[in-house]
Amino acid sequence: MSGMIWATDSDGLQTYVSPEWCTFTGQQPGEVLGLGWLDAVHPEDRDHIRMFFLDATASREEFTMRYRLRHTSGRYIWVVDGAVPSFGPPHRTFLGYLGSVVEIAPSASDVLTAFGSKGSFQPPVSRDHEPARSPFDLIADHVLIAHTFAAETDDKEVKRALDLVLRVLRVRLNAAPHEPYGAEGFH
Repeated sequence: MSGMIWATDSDGLQTYVSPEWCTFTGQQPGEVLGLGWLDAVHPEDRDHIRMFFLDATASREEFTMRYRLRHTSGRYIWVVDGAVPSFGPPHRTFLGYLGSVVEIAPSASDVLTAFGSKGSFQPPVSRDHEPARSPFDLIADHVLIAHTFAAETDDKEVKRALDLVLRVLRVRLNAAPHEPYGAEGFH
């Protein structure tokens, strides 16, 4: 499973979720918005994760969470979810979070519990560290940030344009070679 990307507004309400989230959970994009994403979190983890997430949003710190997420198969799968706050002008105004979620594969002997940790962001990685595979990886990062800003403006035309760009980037990223981009360094 590739990583699931998401973004919130300054109130911590989900404004964007990548198609991978919907494919994994079976939720429709509109169901995920606001705090609807919590409906896919295991009932035993949901209150803890909701309270932690809202506290992290209030403190505007980067964070990492671990919880069980409902898969379309009906099973709950352990995931790691991490995010960094986004700040912009004027005066470093808090704009929201940009985050990603990946499935983890605990061993049979691991006893896991839901948790959250503020003050540090551990990028969730499903395999060994994956460097950018093409310039499209880097472009996608910036377009996702722009998508978050567009959600703050309520400009539907800009949001539609960015949605289209994200769909095109997804196709390009899926077609990108699996060798790291810029092995000699980024220019």
